[in-house]
Amino acid sequence: MRTRWLRYALTLAMALGVFTGSFQSVAGLQVSTPQPPIVIDFETVVTVPYELHQPIESAMGSSRSALPTETRFTVTALRRSGDWMEAILVPTRVVEAGWEVQLGQDEVIQILGHRVATGRYLAFVCGTPAASRLEQDVPREFIDFSAPATPMAPTSVDYLFQS
Repeated sequence: MRTRWLRYALTLAMALGVFTGSFQSVAGLQVSTPQPPIVIDFETVVTVPYELHQPIESAMGSSRSALPTETRFTVTALRRSGDWMEAILVPTRVVEAGWEVQLGQDEVIQILGHRVATGRYLAFVCGTPAASRLEQDVPREFIDFSAPATPMAPTSVDYLFQS
């Protein structure tokens, strides 16, 4: 009886989205290991309008496996044109260190969003399967995904402080 109740409780919790993260087997039952929440700073570098907070948070949350292991990110650039939106995020530790830490190319997160008929934005992390359709539809004047990507230039103290 106790095992049946536990199985029911775990199934209900998973169905309600209480658990996120990776699954482990405990006594033959699938149990999720909770992940710490992603915290996004929407004000330190650029002020992000409130209407874009939820789409950006949703994009980051649904692409957790494609993100660096960081849990704190800062929006460092935001661009909107017509019904399109692009946001760039980096780990908050980079901003807190005054940009004087090595930033890996995989730590720069690009989010693409499109305003739908309801007036709300749907947003996805670029490079993920969920974003592929949106990347095909974005106007080239906004972002040209057909152009080859250029790697980030290596940064050094000399480069950062050139005048």
